[in-house]
Amino acid sequence: MPRSALNLAPAITLENIKDSVSQTKTLENMVPHYFNRSALHIERVQDRIATLCCIDSRWHPGLVLGQGLGASYGMRNIANLANPNDPEMGANLEYLVSHKKVPEIMIMGHTDCGGAEAHMMGQASQHVQVWVNNVIPAKGSGAERTRILTNLKSSCPDDYEAIRRQHEKLCLDHSAHQIEQLPFVAEAIEAGHLSIGKMIGNMHAGQLEILCDSLSSLRSSKELIGRFAHFKAEEWKPDLAANGQNPDALIITGISPYLSPEKLFGIQPGDAFIYRNLGGRYNYTGSSDGLTAAIEFAVAKGVKEIIHVGSVGDVNQSFADGDLDAFSLVTEFLDKGGLGIKGAGLAQRDVQQRVSSGVVNSVKAHPAIQAAGDSISVSSIVKEHETGALLYLDPDHDDFRTISAPSVAI
Repeated sequence: MPRSALNLAPAITLENIKDSVSQTKTLENMVPHYFNRSALHIERVQDRIATLCCIDSRWHPGLVLGQGLGASYGMRNIANLANPNDPEMGANLEYLVSHKKVPEIMIMGHTDCGGAEAHMMGQASQHVQVWVNNVIPAKGSGAERTRILTNLKSSCPDDYEAIRRQHEKLCLDHSAHQIEQLPFVAEAIEAGHLSIGKMIGNMHAGQLEILCDSLSSLRSSKELIGRFAHFKAEEWKPDLAANGQNPDALIITGISPYLSPEKLFGIQPGDAFIYRNLGGRYNYTGSSDGLTAAIEFAVAKGVKEIIHVGSVGDVNQSFADGDLDAFSLVTEFLDKGGLGIKGAGLAQRDVQQRVSSGVVNSVKAHPAIQAAGDSISVSSIVKEHETGALLYLDPDHDDFRTISAPSVAI
């Protein structure tokens, strides 16, 4: 059982964590950046938008659109797909549209999308293929499609790349259509309270293509898109498009505007895949949901760390307190996993401890992680908004320990 917040285990240093965890390269960079967060630009935004992006390590929305911490809610999964039949996506959207009343959702695709290409080629791994097929059903025989496209890739690479661009845009079109079919989304759009936009980033050319008939109804997004010039000038890395990505980590976190890893922890293009959903939740059941597919994909790409990032007092606390009972998709999703936090009267840290432990245990139960053994480390760190503390889930005691600030912050 976790200790109460008043009896928190002794503090731990980054060096202590390195001694007990096999792989910590990304975590070692994240912690000093967090303690240097006083230098962060925090945006006080009246009407925050929401973005739906791919997990790709090279195209983080907070950097691409020049957003400060707190600027927008963020959802991320493989190929920026929206499957309304997936409990996670339904919960994300109900929370954002019905509860938070976001005025805009911008779906941000990108070129050279590995998930989209694997699906197009019929070469995606088990969970990835099912995940993408749920939104974009594959056409024809997988083996025949693979043969034709493989030949085209070698004989006519320009034609092959043109087909890839079409498939990447197809992911955007299908996602937008699926989102618009949800009754509460359709109602908000009809009432003029919500707009859906699409854009695709060309990572080779460093360009954004807007796939909307008009940006007139996307006022906030239009302003953010204008900041792209800074990203291209200061942070764009075309070599990552040319040579591919080999990130060391997959980060799993929530959709809160204050949990953007690229801003809060200094994650740079190429550093980590990032997956974001409501509450930063994962409950492994063996089905091909978005995060199960993302873990499979990330492990195949060679990641060495999977890092869960939580937040004390966030949406999980609101769920535990019964504040979200009016939103059925939200409560159904957050009630999964048998955590026993709803109405239990737990201290805020104890609520998050159960969530973090549940995620870590579910990640460890994933077959790809089981097969990898000690070559991949799984850890959880948690931000405490009220105190500014950064907590580490000690796997030996299943308990939080406060991380001591490094003597030298970045």
